[in-house]
Amino acid sequence: MNRSDWLEYFEAINGRPATGEEVAAAVEKGEIVDSPVSQPQAVQASADTSVASEATQIPPVQSVAVQPDQVPPTPQVAPLVSPEHQEQIKKTSTDFWNWFASALKAPTSEVQTTPANGWIAFGLLTLFYTLTIFIIARKSMGFGSNFMNGINNYYSGSSTSLMSNPVGFSAFMAILVGSGLYLFAIIFAGFVAKRFVYSDTQFTLTKAFDWYGRLFSVNIVMMALATLFVLIDVYSIAFILIILSVLVFGLATTFALAHSRDVSSLDMFYKYILAVIVNGLVLFVFGVLSMMIAGEYLVKLISLY
Repeated sequence: MNRSDWLEYFEAINGRPATGEEVAAAVEKGEIVDSPVSQPQAVQASADTSVASEATQIPPVQSVAVQPDQVPPTPQVAPLVSPEHQEQIKKTSTDFWNWFASALKAPTSEVQTTPANGWIAFGLLTLFYTLTIFIIARKSMGFGSNFMNGINNYYSGSSTSLMSNPVGFSAFMAILVGSGLYLFAIIFAGFVAKRFVYSDTQFTLTKAFDWYGRLFSVNIVMMALATLFVLIDVYSIAFILIILSVLVFGLATTFALAHSRDVSSLDMFYKYILAVIVNGLVLFVFGVLSMMIAGEYLVKLISLY
């Protein structure tokens, strides 16, 4: 059988073109009687026959042997934060630290800064207040639940827990929302008083966050220390810091209302009285909202006992 007939016969029987090795084997067995063709030519002929065939064939997958001493390349993992964002975070942190240091040194000074510094100060102060109150509440309720479980185990003679610590994630979120809402109320009340009582149109809400953030910079330090002391169970110093922080809040709020630009024609004394009234009304409204959030959770907490 000549080469062309044998190739057609092989493809009809096997459903695929013959490879160069199979053609060479057929020549050695005498199945192909025409003049021998070099292996590259056989492969080329097989390829031509495959292209001419209408049936689509899926070529076999050839495995690639891996050398024993060959180390596979390490896949490249994309960083969680791009270099541009890392540089921006570094710049924001540096700017805030410089702003915070200047605020501790001179709280009433006005410096050219970015709006993010006031918001970051607000977030840190809210976080430290939340952590301090949450840790105190959790440890106090944990002591109470352990006491109740001890009494129950003593009289029942079992080791089953009567109740678990009720202060958990929901309490943390309630304290976080309440603290953030109350701190925002202080800043917003000052903004309303300065903008609508003193007619200071340059005192925007963004400037209010920067202005009160500088006044409350010492509160951030005190509440950070209070959080640390409640973590190590030094409650006496923590309570002193909390009381001092509340005192500074009152003094800073009074100072902010008393030192304002004299824009309107109303006498400064009457403007101050009106500003105090407006400030108190705003704080009262937000205080009621905060108490509603905290009160609803306290009712659930008391019902557990």
